[in-house]
This record gives sequence, structure tokens and C-alpha cells, in this order.
Amino acid sequence: MRIHRIALGEGTHHHGAEPQGRGVELQGLAAGLNVLHSGSAATRGELARLAPQLVFGRTASDDRPRSTRNGSIDIETAGGPFRLKRRAEREFDRLTVASLGGEAPPQNLKELWLEGCSPAVLETVYCPAPTDSAHWTTRLLSPAVASALRDLQTRWPRGRRGASHSAEPAALRQELILRRDALAADLEKQLGLRRLQSDDLETQLTSISEQRDSLRGDMEELRRELDALSARLGEIDAADRAEEVSRIAGEETDRLAASEWAPRLRDLDEQIDHWRATLAEIELREARVQAERAQARPDDESPLLGVADQRACVAVSTRLLRDLESEVARLARPADSPACVCGDAHPRLNPLVETLGSQLERLAQLVESQDRALRSQELKAEGEQLARSKEEMRQQLDRLLERRQTLGRTTRGRQEMIELAPADPAARDSLVRRRTELIDRLDAAESRLAGLEATHERLVRDRSELLSHAEVESLQRELRSVQERLDRGVWREESETDHAADGWRASDLIARLSDGELTTLKLIDGGRSIVVIDRHGRRLDAGRWGATTELLVAWSLSLALADAFAARGVATPLVAEEPFAGLDDRHAANLATLLDDYGRRGRQALVTTDRAAALDRFRWLGTKRFDLSARPAAEPAPPKPAPRPAPTQPVSIVKETLVEEPDFLMGVDDPIERFPAPIADRAEVFGRARVRTVGDLIGADPSAVAEEIDLDSIPAELVAQWQEHLALVCFVVGLRLDEAALLTECGVRSVGELAEADTDSLLERATRWLASGRGERLRSRGFTLSRDLVDAWIERADAGRSRWRSSAARKAWRRHRSERRERIAENSRRRPDHSGDARSVRFSTGGSGGGSRKRSKRRREPSGPAAPKYYLETTSPVVDAPSIGPKTAEMLQRAGVRTVAELLEADAERLAGEIDSKRVDAATVVAWQHQAHLVCCVPELRGHDAQVLVGCGFTTVDGIASMKPAELLEFVEPFCETSEGERALRGAQKPDLDEVTGWIRSARRGRAVGAA
Repeated sequence: MRIHRIALGEGTHHHGAEPQGRGVELQGLAAGLNVLHSGSAATRGELARLAPQLVFGRTASDDRPRSTRNGSIDIETAGGPFRLKRRAEREFDRLTVASLGGEAPPQNLKELWLEGCSPAVLETVYCPAPTDSAHWTTRLLSPAVASALRDLQTRWPRGRRGASHSAEPAALRQELILRRDALAADLEKQLGLRRLQSDDLETQLTSISEQRDSLRGDMEELRRELDALSARLGEIDAADRAEEVSRIAGEETDRLAASEWAPRLRDLDEQIDHWRATLAEIELREARVQAERAQARPDDESPLLGVADQRACVAVSTRLLRDLESEVARLARPADSPACVCGDAHPRLNPLVETLGSQLERLAQLVESQDRALRSQELKAEGEQLARSKEEMRQQLDRLLERRQTLGRTTRGRQEMIELAPADPAARDSLVRRRTELIDRLDAAESRLAGLEATHERLVRDRSELLSHAEVESLQRELRSVQERLDRGVWREESETDHAADGWRASDLIARLSDGELTTLKLIDGGRSIVVIDRHGRRLDAGRWGATTELLVAWSLSLALADAFAARGVATPLVAEEPFAGLDDRHAANLATLLDDYGRRGRQALVTTDRAAALDRFRWLGTKRFDLSARPAAEPAPPKPAPRPAPTQPVSIVKETLVEEPDFLMGVDDPIERFPAPIADRAEVFGRARVRTVGDLIGADPSAVAEEIDLDSIPAELVAQWQEHLALVCFVVGLRLDEAALLTECGVRSVGELAEADTDSLLERATRWLASGRGERLRSRGFTLSRDLVDAWIERADAGRSRWRSSAARKAWRRHRSERRERIAENSRRRPDHSGDARSVRFSTGGSGGGSRKRSKRRREPSGPAAPKYYLETTSPVVDAPSIGPKTAEMLQRAGVRTVAELLEADAERLAGEIDSKRVDAATVVAWQHQAHLVCCVPELRGHDAQVLVGCGFTTVDGIASMKPAELLEFVEPFCETSEGERALRGAQKPDLDEVTGWIRSARRGRAVGAA
């Protein structure tokens, strides 16, 4: 039994309850694992509980929550397709069954999928209950489950024969087989014919695409040349207009100079002369004041007494002194003279007179000092006033000089204006003719391109018509109908043989769930209890288990029993509601991987969850997922009472509703966080290398990414492998990362190589790789390789090839192909068990698996590394150097510089002087030398690249080689925004991280100037 569709109606007032949410309908459920996520927890729970209730009805384990909403499921059984529907009634729930094939449902309907087992047993096995792990384990180890499994082992072969006998009469079965073979042959013939036609169309499309690319390149060159000519003609027109403006302005200037400006100039000259004379007088007076002040040298420049009072005091004292002297002289007589009446008067008066005289002298000195101090202050004040006057005079004189200079500039006339050489009319006419020729060629190229585009669209339409031809579709529908009728009769045969030989063991499962921490499960007490053995050999009884261990044990038992029941004919889907409850992220991711492997063994499973760790693992594994939050509300419609169709037609209708968009594991626009690289903080780490999406990583340079990530555990070889894997999973539907790793180990590097691979050769090499030590991890996950799987890979790659060719990531991918393959080859050489030719899976014409398909011829990569290409030699003419045009080359040749070597050896100062051009100085010559040096020494470096690097300050090869790409880009981007950067680029695209990385890599392979 397999579920194809499940629908849940909107919440109803069931038994007085309130409405419980909107409805949802899921179509196209896969035969393997189906993950139902997002939406509300109530909706997920109702979906998980609806299917078991419809399949098993009421069982002895009705202690679980039951679905309370209307719903239905469409199932496919050995007896045909049926719709099981539940409708909530006031008194009870009504479960109904309707046949989608038109026949009446059989009485023993449940026997079609129960295989004689008790519904309670199957519900225990196929409906896990992780929220009650202890009770769940007890029920799994119950005698009822063991008895049911033994009964299946005993009666399975007989049941298989009965089912095979009752499905279809032998004659009808044989007729269906013959009809199927005939339809398959007709379909193969039609497909073969259309494949040949498609190959022819593909060849034509490839040729047209190459012509378009070549024509677009030519048109781009024509546009660049046309832009350059237009710019040159614009310069000539601008020069002519400037010459005319200069002439008119000169005439006007001469006229105004004669009538107005000359008198004003004379007046200004007179004022300037007057102010200069005044300033000279002030400066002379200032010099005299400074000299007089220097001679004064006052002892005290801050006198305390008034000078006038001091002078009066001195005058009075002088007069008294004279009177005293005369009196003393009159009294002066000999001592023994009888006429002297005062013999001792002179001795007494003379000291007084002398003292008074000395005081008067001191007073005179003080007066003189005060005079000098006063004079010094007067001179100082006068000097400051003169300095201020002089400064004002100078300012006034400067203003007058500036006015005269401004007025003088306007009177220079045309002879002082910029000399513009008139354009040569013959050269202008030649440029105009060349521009007209380029426009005509560009128009013709555009017309041709439009024709190629129309032809390309027509061929694409023809190819689409081949792929969707009505006759082929009719054969496919009839073949599908016949095959489905046969499948009903051999359902149980497939169930018996499907993976019967490699059934799952609970011990292996718990080892995978616990990452090897727990290794063995052993039954004790007659199978009623269980013990766990860890990796150290310690025995853990049930009472010593933690909550996580108990859940891991229950899940191991449940999945092993479900696989065992399925191998014995019980095709009941596994339905798990929130299976990751109680587990940490690591164990949840392990359980998600195990559930995915369970689905890939042909067992159908429905899982509802919103656990982020599990959903990330499901996305990485490419599991089919249904986003419930994006599903429109839908009430499952009851079967319409239409006329009964033919037995096979209803099945076709059901199948035709199973339409899903291609489910790629990842897309180029997905954020880089989705890529499960073993890096913490993936967004931040990859952001250092400017990798933000999966497409950025696919098209990046592996060496640059590894260098920017700067982690020892992430070398460039590993980044190159990631790019190979992502390029496959993003363009091949349903391909997982581990399968992509297997393909790259077998030499498949791209979608195109996988589409052209030979089935036998690829299968042989993949089998050999799986048997080696490197394939152990993939084998341990239960991966099985078959011819059908390899054919499916090749066909899906063929379908995704056009999507790959139109992807923007392909151009960057091809640009770094040599670097990536060199890294992968280096990584392969390090492995001791690497052997065989990685390209042996391609271009093989032998074998039967896909050998009839026409293989397109492709160019082989050269076996050895190509010699580096240099765009400039020291022997090259100087006109080939960066920034050197024909006119500049002529000036250099007149100065004796004819080759690049002579330019590099020239003295910049001397050469700039000999060129004698206003635009060329020593710094310009040095820049030319640096640019030429870089182009001579760095392979694959263009002239405008060297101009950008020198403009950013990088003038040596070692300086460029020592940079990291992201750091160098931080210098380049701002420079390219300047006018100098725009002139260097000349309209070309600004350098990105890939181009800058190429500069650094080329610089590390550079040569010396002597070798150029």
C-alpha cells in the first residue's frame, strides 16, 4: 500500500469543539520519505494522526490522540486505487471507502494491506510514539509483535503465490506484458528518432550560439572603437568651439582695454606710488624713533614723582646753595683773627653745604633719569603708532596691487589665452568617414544577430516540440496504464524481493544514531527486555538508560521491525509525528539521515516536524519536503457520481495530478549558509571571501577562497571539490551531495560530462570506488548502486544541461576550470589508493547501457600546462607600452626613446625636459615606466590593468604578489571611481574579485625584466 494524496479539511464543530484551522491538501507523495514541515503544530499533528486512523481504524492502542477533523487519503494497493475518507458526525466518526478505479471495494478491503496482521500490531510498528518512549519500547517488545512477525515468515511465500494468482488471469497478464513490450519498443523507436533530431538541433544550436558569441564580441569591439572615435570627434568639436570663444573674448577684451581699463590702470598706479611713498616715510620715521629709544636707555621707565616738581625743587635748592656759599665765604676768617665773631661757624657750615651739594647732584641725576624714562615712553608709544600705520599702509597697498593684477589679467587680450591648435580638416574628415563606416558595420552586425536570434528561437521551439510530441505522450500514457495494471498483480512480488537480502539490524541502527557510542542491542528474558552495549563493552540495563538512550533504543527497534515487516510483504507507510522530540540537534540529524535511508529502500514514510536541525539535514539529503505554510486550503472533494470510467483511466487521472516542480538539493541563489560545510559561522567565514550565495562559491577561484577563509582545515583542494559537488547538485534533479562526491571521484566534473557519460563505464568505476576504502562511509549509510540509478543520473543531467548552460555561474566556473582541476588533481595525487583514468567514464561507445545514444565530440584539455602569455616585451616599440599613444610615441622618439627597454632605462627628469610638454612631467614618466615594467613582468596582465595597479600605488611585482585578493580589491574599487580610474578603464568593466585574484596569481608567476 502506498499513499499518493492526503487531504485535511477545515476545522469543524466536532462534538461541540471550536473550529481548528484551515485545510490542506498534499498531492504527489513520494514512494520514499515525505517531510511535512512549517504550518501550525495542530495541522501537522492532525495530518500525522489522520492516515493511521483511516488505515487501521480503532485499535487496542486508542490511548493515543486521534484526528478530529474531516480528511481523506488516496492509496494504491494490489486491488487497485482507493480513497479512504473520514467525516466527523455528531454521534460518531464515519469512515468510508471509495474505489477510484470504478469497481466496488472488496469486502475484505483491509486484508489488502494488513497481510493478516493485527491493526494494533501494525500501528505499534509503523506509528512511532517518541513522546512516551518507555511505553513505546514495551509495546515493540510485546509478544503480539513477535508473533505477527513469525506468522509473516511462515506464510509469506504462500501469500505471495495467492496474490500473484488472484491479481490478473494468466492470459490477461501475458497480453498485458506483450502490449507493454510493444509499446516500449514503439516508444523507444520514437524517442530514438527524436533523440537523433534533437542531437542535430543541439548541434545547430551550439553552432548558432558560437556564432552569436563571436558576433557579439565583434560588435563590442566595434562599439568600443566607435565610442573612441566619437570621443575624439567630440574633443575636436570642443577645441573648435573653444577657439571661437577665445577669439571673440579676445576681441572684446581689446576693445574694453582701450576705452575703459587703461585709465583705471593709470589711476591705480598713481595711488600705488603715493601709498608706497607714504609707507617709506613711515618706515624712515620708525627707524629714527627706534634709534633714539635705543640711546635713551632709561633706568626707570615708571617714575613716581612729577618731573615739573622735581625741576622746581632743584632750582630752589640751587638758589639756596648759592646763598649759603656766599654766606660761608663771608664768614670765612682766620681763626685767630680778632675780627671773627664766629670762629667755629665755617667748620660747622661746610659739611652741611657739602651734603646739600651732594643731595642736589643726586636730585639732578634723578631728574635726568626721569626725563629719559619719560622720553622712552613717548618714543615707545610713537613706535607702536607708526607700526600700526605701516601695517595699514601695507594692507591698503596689497589691495591696490590685487586690484591692479585683476584688472591687468582682463587686459591681456587673446595673446595671453590658452593656445588651442586648430584641428586638421583632413584628419577630421577621415575620422567622420571611419565613424560612418563603423556605424554601417554595426548596423549590419545587429541585423545578422537578429537573424541568428530568430533562428535560435525557431530551433528551440522545434526541440521543444520534439520533447512534447503528442504521439510520444500518448504512448507514454498507455504504457504507464499497462504497467500500473501489471503492478497491481505483482505488488507483493516486488515487496518480497525489495531489499529482502539486506534487512536492517537494530544494533546497526543504534550505532548510526549514537555516532558509535552505543554498538549492540541484546534481547534478554525471552525477548521481553533489552540491554545496550556501548563502545567500551559496558552493559547498560534498562534502568540505567537516560532519556536520550531510551529514545535511540526505541527508534532502532521500530525502524528495524518496520523494515522486517516491509520485507515480508507489509507495505504500510511509516507515519511519525514530531519524531525528533527529546533529541538534541546531533541525534536529530542522525535520525533524519536514517529516515531518509529508510525511504530510499523503497519504504514509504510520512514525517511531520518543524525541527531546524532535521530540516537542514533533509535539505542537504534532497528529501522531498512539503511546506504546509504555503499550501492553500482545500476541502477534499467527494467522488463525483460520474459515469464509471475504464479500469485504467482513473489511475491515469490520479497519476496526472502528481505534478511537482524539479526538486534540486540547492540552488545557485541559495544563501551560503545552506551549504553544509564543516565550518562554524559559515556566513561570516565565507563572507571574508565575498561568497554570499552558492553560486558565488561555484564560480569563485578556489585558491582565492581558501586564502581569504584562512583556515588550515580548508585548503584550496577542498574548496575545488566543493565547487564540483555543488555544480552537480544545483543542476541535476534529486542528486545528493554524497552522490555528487561519488561522481566527481569517478571523473565527472560537470553537468555536461555527466550527461555524456557512458552508463557501463560510469557504473564500473563507481562500483570500484564504493568497494575501496573511500567508499566505506557511503556504504555504511545503506547506499546501493544500480544501473537504473546511473541511467537516472545521466538522464537528469541531460535535462538540466540547458539550465546549466544558461546559468550565470557557468561563465565564472569555466574561467577557473584549469585552477580547479589542478587543485583536484593535486589532491588526488596525495591519495595512496587513487588509480585509474578519471576520464574513462566519458566518450565510451561500448556497452549496452546508453551506448546507443549519440555522443557529441568535445575538445580535450591540453595535457601539460600552457606557457604564460606576456603582452609586452622590452624589445617592443614604445607605442605598445601602457598610456603611450601615437602622439606621445612620436615625442618620445624625438627624445631618443624608441623601445620599451629605452623607456625603462631613461632618466625621468631628463626625459620630461626633452619632451617639453605641459602634460608630461617627471612623475608622469615614472608612472609610464612602472606600468611598462608590470606588463613586461606579469603574465596575462593588460595595459589598463597595469594603469589601475600603478594608480593604486602598486608598482612592483612583489608588492602585488604579497597582497590578498580582498585587500587589493579594497584599493582598486575606490580608484576606479575616480576620473583617473575611469580614464584608465576606458569604458571597460571594473575589476572584480576574480580578476584581482588573477593579477595576484600571475604576479606570483612573474619574470624578471631581463627575461622579458
